[in-house]
Amino acid sequence: MADAFVTVLVISGDEITRRSCERVLPSGNYRLELAGNATEAVNRLRKGPVDIVLVDLGMTGGLGPELLKNLRENRPDTDLLVISGVGTLHLAVEALRRGAYDLIEKPFSPEQLLNMVSRCAERRRLLAENIRLRQERHALYRIESLIGASPAMKRVVQLITAVAPTESAVLLSGERGTGRKLTARVIHNLSPLREGPFLVVDCGTTSDERLEAEVFGVARGPYGNAEEAKPGTLELAAQGSVLFEEIGSLGLALQAKLMRTLQEREFRPVGGRNAIRMEARILASTSRDLPAMVRDGAFREDLFYRINVFPISLAPLRERKEDIPSLAAHFLGRYASASGRPAPSLSKAAMKRLILHNWPANVRELENVIHMALILSNGKTVRPEHILITGSPVEDLPKTSSELVRRKRELRERSVRELERAFATAALQRADWNVTRAAIDVGMQRTNLQALLRKHGIKRRQGRPADAGD
Repeated sequence: MADAFVTVLVISGDEITRRSCERVLPSGNYRLELAGNATEAVNRLRKGPVDIVLVDLGMTGGLGPELLKNLRENRPDTDLLVISGVGTLHLAVEALRRGAYDLIEKPFSPEQLLNMVSRCAERRRLLAENIRLRQERHALYRIESLIGASPAMKRVVQLITAVAPTESAVLLSGERGTGRKLTARVIHNLSPLREGPFLVVDCGTTSDERLEAEVFGVARGPYGNAEEAKPGTLELAAQGSVLFEEIGSLGLALQAKLMRTLQEREFRPVGGRNAIRMEARILASTSRDLPAMVRDGAFREDLFYRINVFPISLAPLRERKEDIPSLAAHFLGRYASASGRPAPSLSKAAMKRLILHNWPANVRELENVIHMALILSNGKTVRPEHILITGSPVEDLPKTSSELVRRKRELRERSVRELERAFATAALQRADWNVTRAAIDVGMQRTNLQALLRKHGIKRRQGRPADAGD
């Protein structure tokens, strides 16, 4: 079905045809405008854009190939539909040659006319949706999505800006959680291959046998193992990018096959005889020390130099703590927006707690902590008790045995309180703040869940009772 208010300009010298279009095309989907001759049509097109032009070639008072040519040159976003009558088939063929979307011959039924216009409108909707999704994808993976102004991040941005427009292989190294996949997406998004696919091969969680089939594909018998040919990632990527995530996990045999592929720019599916040209750009990431693996014979030296054409090292979060405030604000804004609430601010004490932590899981850990803090904070401010992280800052360490006992008791009690509150809040959010559904979901008696809500003062969500909907 067409989207609401697709503008259709009907050009016909036959009043019966014009009125028929008014009756057939529903007003809730189409905004119809009528022109009785070529002059009226040209005057209307000068006023502004039209989505679809429906031309009756037999009743247009001199409308011919020149006006069709004018439509294509001056209104390239307008779709052209043609009604062909006796003696106008040659004009219809010319219109199709010049880019008309479809034609219908007289006499036609109302259903035929409606179907033709609906198909054209649906095509326009799908094209517009595709453009919108591409724009959203490009916006999501802009260079600005790499949050931080530390010297380490500025250097990464400089390197990405330099290498993205090329087709060079890039090796992204860094600890887990430092944003290697996001960086690879940004490189792809800034490259000439941005309209192609971005595919990821997870080398760290799949056996080499399955990885070989996944990467190179499987040929159809008799030599292949599949009844039907199964294209691999390198073929599916076409003129796009492939990220080999945790490439240091590949076995030596698969390393050798990948090395030959990168060297020859072609590959053969498993069990296949015919080579397939590789057009994709290769990106790789690792949290391992690949040079040390090369020295130990665990990683091929020739493959290392093939993928290490342009190395980019991502610093752990503990080495760029000046980026924590901007990262925390970014995650608070993202998750607050997703839950339909304003983003709370971070108190100085809460920010100090974030700064003092060493973040062994890096940015990914910070993101999870901030997400949990947003759930726990009902007000406008995130306080230290909302920051659930493992370990205590060094300056908060107890100095005596009795203080140690007291602190352990306080930490246990606080941890239990925070866990209970987070548990109950998350259960209610999953159930759209319906207590009965939340209790069933978590396997608790409704009265016990209500007691937990009273204990922690969880009463309302944006002015809505927690019990609403029961």
